[in-house]
Amino acid sequence: MLSATDLMRQAGHTAHDWMQEAAEFVERRFADYPPEARAALIASYVTTAAGDEIAMSLRGLAEAAEPLAGVIDGLREPLRSDHPLMGETLDGVRDALLEIAQSIGGRAAQR
Repeated sequence: MLSATDLMRQAGHTAHDWMQEAAEFVERRFADYPPEARAALIASYVTTAAGDEIAMSLRGLAEAAEPLAGVIDGLREPLRSDHPLMGETLDGVRDALLEIAQSIGGRAAQR
């Protein structure tokens, strides 16, 4: 797993690449537009790319959360306890993970 510092650096590299790609695309296709319009197109291009990146990240989280719910079900027997709250706690965690996965999946599908 990457550190927060590495992720920050990677984000900067990604933003740079998107800006460069957007500028080249806009300048090639819309060279006759006024500079303000080209700047708005570049900003829109980068904003759209960032939104797509967020959607893909949310999808990955949703896909990861669902199997975790199954793992929690698998922990029930090894963690068996006579305490009445053990099963309720594991059920609550499992249900929360499934709800998170469904919510994230629904939001990603709306994008």
